[in-house]
Amino acid sequence: MKKNILFLIIAALMIGGCSQDRKSPLKGAWQLVYATNANVPIFPSGYKGGQIKIFSDENFSFAGRFERDTLSFDNFGGGAYILNGNRFEEKVLYHSTKELVGKTTRILMQVRNDTLIQTWPVDEAWNLINKHHTEKYIRLK
Repeated sequence: MKKNILFLIIAALMIGGCSQDRKSPLKGAWQLVYATNANVPIFPSGYKGGQIKIFSDENFSFAGRFERDTLSFDNFGGGAYILNGNRFEEKVLYHSTKELVGKTTRILMQVRNDTLIQTWPVDEAWNLINKHHTEKYIRLK
């Protein structure tokens, strides 16, 4: 009887001590399917190519290649991020555009099922400015 009670206490402590970490809704790999620049569609209508963005619990990275006529360029970067509700701040630690390294960008994020939509820039009160950028991604399996 004492062994059963001891076993139950140990089992209860093990189950109670196990807590699941909250998984970020961003975690995983995403493929760019649509983008605008200052409200003007640029991908896939203007540029061909693609981009993948990957999130871990606290970091992000992305890599892509785009082409239009005879112009082609690589786009890549990464860093750390903080997500608070739909408010996302990414601190760029490396980027193909050197001027962006060290900058923090405030972005409004929406995750709807397997779709991620990011829009920016926003002002200090997190209001979207009139001519903003949008990127729409779908989750990769």
